[in-house]
Amino acid sequence: MGLSNNGNLGIGTTGPSAELDVNGRIRGNAVYGYAEHLGLPNCEEVKEGIIATRIAAHAADLAKGIPNAGRRDYSISKFRKQRKWREQINMSLDPRRARMIHSRLKSNIADICSMCGEFCPMRIT
Repeated sequence: MGLSNNGNLGIGTTGPSAELDVNGRIRGNAVYGYAEHLGLPNCEEVKEGIIATRIAAHAADLAKGIPNAGRRDYSISKFRKQRKWREQINMSLDPRRARMIHSRLKSNIADICSMCGEFCPMRIT
C-alpha cells in the first residue's frame, strides 16, 4: 500500500497515479466492513478505513511483542522530541492530513509543540 504526497492512495502499488489506484482484485468487506450498508464508500472513506485497520493491526503487533513493531513509533517520537516536524509528518500514516493539521495549529515559535505548548513533556525531558 502506498500513500503519495498528493494524497493518492495505492493498494498493491507504491506509486498511485489516481486518487484510488488498485493493482489486483477487490473483494468487498475484506479490509473494511461497512455495517450500515447505506452504499459504497467514497475514496476518503476507504482511506480512513484502511488507516484505522493499519492502526488496529499495529496495536496488535505491539501487544504480541512482534520484534521491531515499535520502530516507527520510536522514530516519530524521536523526531517530535527534536522538533523535526517535517520528518515526523512524513512518517505519519497520512502525511497530507498531518501537514494540514500542523499548519493549522503550529505555534509561532518553532521550538514549541503545537499540542502541548511550553509544557510538552518531550521538550522538558
